[in-house]
Amino acid sequence: MSDSQTYLLGIDGGGSGCRAALAQANGALLATASAGPANIVSDQAGALAAIRFCAQEALAQAGIDQRALANCYAVLGLAGVNVLTAAQKQSLAAQLPFGRSLFVSDALVALEGAHGPNDGIIAILGTGSALLRREADECQLMGGWGFTAGDQASGARMSLAVLEATLLAHDGLRPHSALTETMLARFGNNAEELATFTRRASPKEIAALMPLILPFAEQKDPLVIEVLQQHADYLARAITTLSKNSALPVAMLGSISCFLAPYLPQELQDRLLTPKGDAVAGALSLAKRCLLGTDKGAHP
Repeated sequence: MSDSQTYLLGIDGGGSGCRAALAQANGALLATASAGPANIVSDQAGALAAIRFCAQEALAQAGIDQRALANCYAVLGLAGVNVLTAAQKQSLAAQLPFGRSLFVSDALVALEGAHGPNDGIIAILGTGSALLRREADECQLMGGWGFTAGDQASGARMSLAVLEATLLAHDGLRPHSALTETMLARFGNNAEELATFTRRASPKEIAALMPLILPFAEQKDPLVIEVLQQHADYLARAITTLSKNSALPVAMLGSISCFLAPYLPQELQDRLLTPKGDAVAGALSLAKRCLLGTDKGAHP
């Protein structure tokens, strides 16, 4: 493919949705598009359909013939791709219409979006959680083990901690606070209903309680402060371990980040920076660097 015919395509896909950005080979943005969930592990067919739709819609928005998909250098940052084998990635690439496809973790495109080509650390704090460090083109992923045994400092795990504390308060094993009373009222002041919810709800449904919980941080509710501090302590240990005695800049991503940041040690707060861009911008940036041959690092 000659440069004049080559397009860059950045994809960010996961359980909540799929987003795409189309750019010229020099990185100039042409169009964006979005689609439904793209969980490549749990619903491969659905993920591939969402990716194709996003790509086709981006070309349509830019007024470019669909045959140009064959001229796209695509970087696909997908949740769960790190568990796929090289053969599985090759099989996925064969099912997509792009000229070249590079599959990387959603964490890597998020890091590239936050830091550009520079070294750094990111903490992705959403329904789940994961951290990624990149230094001298070497990457190290931490966390991302899922709700059952991991995802500390995530919306799902913090919400679950509040639900657990609410049941303890109901049983008289800890004092009630405004937050526990509000949470119990959320379930009709019925502890059995609350407990049933914890057994049946998905991590996404549990994390959806965070907008109800976080306003209590401004009220200095003792429970929410306890939960935030506990998970900030985990985050501090994780960042310190990933840093390996260096002072790499850190970007915290997700709506929970601004609530956890004040509970980090001051030396870590001083290393926080505002992300340069989002994961789709990161996928485009990585596509451009790969196309130019300036990226030779590991791709988790």
